[in-house]
Amino acid sequence: MEATCTSGNHMTKDELIGEYVTRIVEDMDMDTLISYAHECLTRAREDRSEEDLRAEIADFYPDLLEEV
Repeated sequence: MEATCTSGNHMTKDELIGEYVTRIVEDMDMDTLISYAHECLTRAREDRSEEDLRAEIADFYPDLLEEV
């Protein structure tokens, strides 16, 4: 599916989404961006089992498991 950009250039839907998301992110200040990333990362992990979550943490931040 193709979408037409306001400039008349034809972009695919994926390209249009990419450009739109880039603009959204570029318009965010750092606090908003950090908050949004935190919310997205939290939501992506809420439904995971504790075992899966601990395995992921062990791969990236094993010291965190020593603190818990």
